[in-house]
Amino acid sequence: MNTCALETLSDTLFGILYETLLLNRKPSTYGATLLKQQVSKSVTDNEPLRFLLPAFPCKSISPEKCLSPRLDMAEWIAVKKIVSTIRTIEALYEPGVEFIIFSDFHTFSKYISVEPTRYYDYRKDLEAIVREFNCEGALHVKSLSDYEDFATYADDEQIEVLRTRYGDGAYENTLASMIATDSDTHKKYTALKKFMRDDQKLLIEGLSKTQRNNRVAEIARGMMIQGVALDRFLCKVFPLHIRLSIHHHPDDSAKHTVQFFDRGTFKTPWHNCMTFVASTGKYRAEKLRLAALREADSHSVIAPVYFDNRQWLLLDLPVSRPNAKKALKHITFSLRKSNCGLLIESADQGLDVSVFDNTAISHLLNEFGILIFRGFRPFADIDSLESWYSQRGDFLKWSFGATHIVKAEREGDSYSSSVTSEEALPFHWDMVSPPPYMGIDQSTHPYHTYTPKEFLLYCKSNETLEGGLSTLIDCTMAPLTLHGKTRKALRETTLSYRTRFSYFGGVERTYPLLMEAPGTKKEVLRWWQIWDEENHPGSVQFNYSRISQSSTYEDMTALELDLTEIATQSANHFTVEFKTGDITLINNHTMLHGRTAFKGHRELWRIQLQPEHRAKPQ
Repeated sequence: MNTCALETLSDTLFGILYETLLLNRKPSTYGATLLKQQVSKSVTDNEPLRFLLPAFPCKSISPEKCLSPRLDMAEWIAVKKIVSTIRTIEALYEPGVEFIIFSDFHTFSKYISVEPTRYYDYRKDLEAIVREFNCEGALHVKSLSDYEDFATYADDEQIEVLRTRYGDGAYENTLASMIATDSDTHKKYTALKKFMRDDQKLLIEGLSKTQRNNRVAEIARGMMIQGVALDRFLCKVFPLHIRLSIHHHPDDSAKHTVQFFDRGTFKTPWHNCMTFVASTGKYRAEKLRLAALREADSHSVIAPVYFDNRQWLLLDLPVSRPNAKKALKHITFSLRKSNCGLLIESADQGLDVSVFDNTAISHLLNEFGILIFRGFRPFADIDSLESWYSQRGDFLKWSFGATHIVKAEREGDSYSSSVTSEEALPFHWDMVSPPPYMGIDQSTHPYHTYTPKEFLLYCKSNETLEGGLSTLIDCTMAPLTLHGKTRKALRETTLSYRTRFSYFGGVERTYPLLMEAPGTKKEVLRWWQIWDEENHPGSVQFNYSRISQSSTYEDMTALELDLTEIATQSANHFTVEFKTGDITLINNHTMLHGRTAFKGHRELWRIQLQPEHRAKPQ
């Protein structure tokens, strides 16, 4: 690669870091200049971009800050941001990324009052998230115990070993006078005392005022001394890594500030919890006690969301009508995946689903992909269902009307279509293949003008003896589980789909495998699973795929196997069994769905919403 190309690539990678992960700096300052030099050197040497982030020690011991001692959505969002940056770089830069999260629990264990068992549970959960994103090749979790100097020492000994071997004796001996005379040191010391006084409040509240002050001062000085020792150790072990930090550093610092959450905020996942604000569709990173105060001072309800048998995040739900606040407090929320599949269960079967604000439903659906309202007042007939759902938009009109009754019905000895059969259905999205009578021409009608943004499935009854699971793919997660090179190859691949009969008709339709979901910046997988005579003999309805355009793939059979593996890995795939009365909304832009075969009776009522900017028939 010539010098000009190397410079262009370096500038691009430099820009990605500020755009996706780091606090931006003024271009002429030392910090920005240093980062550019570090990136340029890696590119010139054809080496991975190497990053080091001391962070993720464990959850704070304060019950006023976090939902529990376990890792939760706060860490998941933070790791997702790191992974997203890695994937973007991988797509452009062949050597890729080596990103080390250095979990610094042992550095400060004497002062944060957290047991080692809690740390190891936390680290185990953190490593599980990295595996969930399929990013173990680029993102690594390390700690002092992973290195020879500390491997043979017990957890409670490592803090002293670090101070003894890597501490700065001169700094330690002069720290007291520096606090008294140096404004920057005094400012750091004062801020750390304030922070740790809050963090350790429950442990020191039984002490006298003097004892509390002495204890907090001891903690602050000890952490400052340990911080210097850790810096010296990290400089020795990782001399060439780009040094990242979770603290706000000035533009002239050699440490580059990571922003896990909103721009301009420097909150850490292990001292806060995440609240999804359903009225705005945004997250707040905040202390748990502040979330509780918000509920008392606003027209909203703060409710916990559970995942993996623990509180995972909070929902801030607007109160849409009188008495709704009391009703919302008695609803249970849980997620099927880390960030997908929200089950909303009411203990009161007389409660109407309209207790939920319509805007809040839209934001919840955009964020979590599928909403299942369970245990709410059932709909007596199609008219009452359509009356409620019409508040969310106009219905897509098929030749049979707006509401499609999906149930197995026999015509003689055969089914009229796969929808009215008991057979399994492939992964797809609704309106992947519009019927000819709708007049959709892809040369003039873009995807977003005819594809429903969402659809409703109401389970009128389910008396199946076995099977009948709805199979779901989180299409926003799937691209993040791919190496950047693979993701780039799929972005550049377009497939054409056709089916011989059924109400779709035989018009071939063409889509890229990865695209941006309309109205968002979310990259999503778009894929209609092949269902042909060879792989699914005896099926009522077949569909076929071919590679229309690709810079990488030539063999459709091999590509289909790859897509199946991507879609069905545990991070992206899950199943749902509908119960009688379930009201399910599915985001048609961010999810794929299918069905397993079943035996017995099941009846679903399906309605799809028209796109906001709908296509006009030709």
